[in-house]
Amino acid sequence: MQSYLCDAGSSEGHIHCLPFDILCIIFKLCGSTRFELFAPPYPFDDLDQYDIPDFIEDHLWPWALGQTCRRWREIVPYLPSLWSTIDVNLGRPNSIAAIQEQIANFRRVQICLQRSPQSPLYIRFKSLEPVTNCKVLDLLMSHSRRWYDVELYIPSSLSSSLAFTLKNRVPILRSLTYGNRSAKQAARNVTDTFMTAPSLRQIKMINVGPKKMTVDWLKINDYTGPTTDDDFNIFLAAPNLVHCTLSWMKFRSSTILLPLTQLRALSFLIDGRSMKQLDQLTLPVLEDLRITIYLLPEGGFDGISSLLQRSSCTLKALHLDFNPLRSPGSQSVMGLFETVPKLKRLTIVVCETIFSNEIVRRLAFHDDGPQLDVLLPLLDILGFIIYDKEPSNMALPISMLQSRRPTLCHNLTSADLCLKPLREVRFHGHTIHLSATTTAELKILASSDVDVIIEPHYSGIPPA
Repeated sequence: MQSYLCDAGSSEGHIHCLPFDILCIIFKLCGSTRFELFAPPYPFDDLDQYDIPDFIEDHLWPWALGQTCRRWREIVPYLPSLWSTIDVNLGRPNSIAAIQEQIANFRRVQICLQRSPQSPLYIRFKSLEPVTNCKVLDLLMSHSRRWYDVELYIPSSLSSSLAFTLKNRVPILRSLTYGNRSAKQAARNVTDTFMTAPSLRQIKMINVGPKKMTVDWLKINDYTGPTTDDDFNIFLAAPNLVHCTLSWMKFRSSTILLPLTQLRALSFLIDGRSMKQLDQLTLPVLEDLRITIYLLPEGGFDGISSLLQRSSCTLKALHLDFNPLRSPGSQSVMGLFETVPKLKRLTIVVCETIFSNEIVRRLAFHDDGPQLDVLLPLLDILGFIIYDKEPSNMALPISMLQSRRPTLCHNLTSADLCLKPLREVRFHGHTIHLSATTTAELKILASSDVDVIIEPHYSGIPPA
């Protein structure tokens, strides 16, 4: 063993001792999971021949791998999975630099396609300028049979070309994001390009209503976009949804909806004056619910409680965001918490009615007897949404957190085994300014095996 360690210590680097297949796995696991813009379109073996323009970032993945050492430069071009992610962002060709950029994009796409033969392609193509033809898009469409996960942000001038070329030629397309420059432009743009995409299961619409996209909605199980477009209702068209994120919850009051028996995750923004629309939903297997409410009405949580009561007790995660200047009544909050006994994760705005004395008393764990009426007994992740500044009653929820920390829960009796201690507390806000007292209490939590996480860049509803 000592001899081995001496030999290893004298080697140039341990990674150079790894077999080829192991190195390939490491590269794949370390690979970027997001699209990268403007990576250099130059072959590694001829890199010194090129005068790399200033707009090229030659440090991005996976191009930088080939500039690390000679062995990597020999390996990287022959790993298709590293080259199957392609990002193209085309601007208006109104300058020499912009034209150079488009040429670079074309060459980069060529290299990526050559080095990822037969691999499923992950593509993001963005060209919002009103052009009538695009060689880069034509090149990508010539490999449409390999499209797997695709984001298209295109002007209406390119839609006809897209429809003519792609129809019946995307057999493995699984996920599609489709967007236009504006809703006004999208209103004139109807596409049946993906009507016969047999593997399509996930759709995201940006500035495009679902009525403008002709697909087999019965096969779609993941949708992000508007709820409705004129007389089109996404819940009626796609009854087999499993995940759904809606920019607005809005549909005709006369619409009668069947129970959505597959829907497990739902996220939507709703006007408080339209909360009655929730009465038309029944979600028997819902596990994750995220609601953002504008103009929260009096008793605004009652509609949510009613939805959960007639749906199921399976909800595990709940996110509620609203303007704290129009907070719900304590009884509405109490009723809501009582309908979700199996909730494990809660994110909610901090205000006086949410964490009143009575509610905090029932949320807290006590060591003076059996815990018979504890609210949210299984809750182990709690997130606070704080707008502007720390609320004046912050001491109440902080005291409740202290009672549920793991080190104190060891004192609970055998009758209280159903109670779960906290393991994570999060603070969300645009700018979070916590008092010295609160900070000290959070340090105690952190020392008691509770993860305390501050997330200052939260995009929610600012106070009116």
